[in-house]
Amino acid sequence: MNTNNIIAGIPLIEEAQAPVAFPGFTAGSMAIVPSVPIAIFPIDPAVVPTNFALIIYTTAPLSPGQLTPGTPFLHLATLTEGINTNLVNLVDNYINDHGSIQGKEGMQVFVQQHLLSLISSQPSMSITTSVIITP
Repeated sequence: MNTNNIIAGIPLIEEAQAPVAFPGFTAGSMAIVPSVPIAIFPIDPAVVPTNFALIIYTTAPLSPGQLTPGTPFLHLATLTEGINTNLVNLVDNYINDHGSIQGKEGMQVFVQQHLLSLISSQPSMSITTSVIITP
């Protein structure tokens, strides 16, 4: 069997990359506030771990109370290792992807986040949560 794999150019299990241990994280206290304007989507712990990037996806504003997003997630940002996610205002990125947040107070935005190993390119499990746009 291994001879056939070698001839076909299929890597052997012994040559596979070692699994990556992902640091635990949860969604932080998120906020979208048009009057400031601010859009922050932090994680806890706040600093993106060494050798990882934080990938953030968001939906357009939706009716509050929805249990699942009815629109697709769009890539909002990739934050690299060492960045304090509490200090990154992504309002311009959000407006570029989904349009103005003015007049959207009370609407809900779904946020999906996962870590990506910069060594192996393996993603962690995604965290999906939502935030209400506040005045």
